[in-house]
Amino acid sequence: MKRKRLKHNANILCKMLQGWRLEPSWERLVGLGPGTLAMDLLSMNCFYDDKAIDILGVAVGLQNWLASDLSSQGLSLSDLEEAAAFAQFRFGFPRRTDSGLAIRCRMTCYSRIQTDERVYTSRLESTQRWLIRNHILPTFFSRFLLAIRSRFVAAIPLKVALPNNSLERSRPRRRDDVNKA
Repeated sequence: MKRKRLKHNANILCKMLQGWRLEPSWERLVGLGPGTLAMDLLSMNCFYDDKAIDILGVAVGLQNWLASDLSSQGLSLSDLEEAAAFAQFRFGFPRRTDSGLAIRCRMTCYSRIQTDERVYTSRLESTQRWLIRNHILPTFFSRFLLAIRSRFVAAIPLKVALPNNSLERSRPRRRDDVNKA
């Protein structure tokens, strides 16, 4: 089943995922911290960093739209082998605005629709500013700092090979060291 309209559906899934349908889930996603959201639109399973989470409202909205658009083409969700949407979230630090606290979110969205003959994919990136409430900030900051710490700690080698006595020579001399010599 080759259909140009299915490529359009893959593009629209990414646009809808970045649009207003995600707004009711902003605080929950910020509370989960930076990571990757995966939604299977056929089985309605949602995962965040490979951990199962409750179904998000955006997943229900995407599935309902896809089902209605497919029915206008004479197809149904059962004609698809796979329909999935993914979003990778990276968050900036919250900033105070006139409307409250805002957090910058960098999103990279992917969608995938597979039929018996072909796979249709789409990718879309955007940066948005989300308004959030204060009660989720402690959770966000703890997860944000852990993500930063794990990223930097993993980059630092545990043992550094130094030539003999190079550490002794590199530190500044104190008066006591001069008197001993």
